[in-house]
Amino acid sequence: MLRNPALSATLAYSKLSFGYHCPLEGSKYGDRGIASEARDIRSDLEERAHIIQEQMRAAYAHFERMAQQLQSERDARVSGLKETLAMIDKLIQFETGTVAKVVTLENAPASQPSLADRMKAVNAG
Repeated sequence: MLRNPALSATLAYSKLSFGYHCPLEGSKYGDRGIASEARDIRSDLEERAHIIQEQMRAAYAHFERMAQQLQSERDARVSGLKETLAMIDKLIQFETGTVAKVVTLENAPASQPSLADRMKAVNAG
């Protein structure tokens, strides 16, 4: 039985009133009492808290690696798109410069023989 008389009286009352059974009575913790049980639970809780903290650190490190990888991929893609845009801009500038230099003929010949007609003429002759 428990050595604390107040606790024993409370347990006896709770057994009578509510049918409560104390798991410490007659168990391996019977002589050590609730304080020892609390210390055992506390060490388990501290161990669990430590494990959870390590898992949180690992998750945060994984998140940071993934964020860095995504940032690198985004930077590479933006760089490639900027290069493509610069090439398109140079092509537009080239075409604008070339079109400005083109001279249009006002009186172009009305009808030129097609390539097929010219080949028939060469083969016939």
